[in-house]
Order: sequence, then C-alpha cells, then structure tokens
Amino acid sequence: MSDSRELQRLVTFEREREGEQLRISLDEFVDDRGVAHHYISVRLWYQKDGKWLPTKKGVTIRQREIMDVGKALRAGLDGINEAQCEQRVRREG
Repeated sequence: MSDSRELQRLVTFEREREGEQLRISLDEFVDDRGVAHHYISVRLWYQKDGKWLPTKKGVTIRQREIMDVGKALRAGLDGINEAQCEQRVRREG
C-alpha cells in the first residue's frame, strides 16, 4: 500500500473565500516497494466541520522538476515586474 504525507509546510495563503487556503508543502510519497519520492505540493484546501481537507485542485511538482519550475516562476515574476515598470514609465513619461 502506498502512503503520502506532508514533511514540511512551506507557506499557507488564506484565500478570499472563507474556509479556503492555498498550501505549498514538501511532501513524501512512499510507493508499494517502500521507496520514498519527494515532491512539492501546491494545493487548495477547504475547511469542513472544523477539519482541513485537500481538494483535487492543485499540482504536484516532482523532485526532478523543482529547479526548472523555480526558474520558470522567477522568469514569470521578472516579466511581471518589467511590465509594471514599463507601465509606470508610460504613465509618467
């Protein structure tokens, strides 16, 4: 039987909808052979009867993908920052 568990919660974002959170965590999945696989989980959680439960909405980033996903997110953030700077220059110029 396979098993998955959260090793470390990296960040929790409270969402606009009450009783909803976006959680990013380092998780571990142990397969049927007993081999552990680490991954980053980005998942939406909801509260029901005082207990937090995961939704199907989310993404699992495998260990071998983490560095490339991080670079892509950084490039996206840089692009957003650059676009915001260009908008300011146009407004002020």
